[in-house]
Amino acid sequence: MDTFRADLHVHTVLSPCAEIEMIPPLIVQEALERGIRLIAITDHNASANVSAVQKAALETGLIILPGMELQTREEVHVLCLFDTQAQILAFQEFVDTCLPDMENNPEFFGIQLVVDANGELVQEEKRLLLTSTNISINPGI
Repeated sequence: MDTFRADLHVHTVLSPCAEIEMIPPLIVQEALERGIRLIAITDHNASANVSAVQKAALETGLIILPGMELQTREEVHVLCLFDTQAQILAFQEFVDTCLPDMENNPEFFGIQLVVDANGELVQEEKRLLLTSTNISINPGI
């Protein structure tokens, strides 16, 4: 029987709790060194670095699933996984409407960076991502 190693909860430098080393090429390198064949990029309430990690993993054999760690109104952290980039982008649009209008405090929460496939800075995310959305875990609420 073959072993299939996966990690479905990987943060990038977009999540304020992640280390600055969590850039696409280093994430891919670490996964490959550990024999992991599939990872999901699941930043807090955000998906802007998913495509960068997917690009960094091209031609490596590592499978990258688009995902998000959604924080609900009840402060439940839900891993949301998607098949395609189009699906995560549509979900991100919805989540953006449900995030409170609060600015991140990098000194308290940590910096939130959008990067390219090489780990180069594209922009700093100013909205606070490490917070509850207005999305309930309970259907119909």
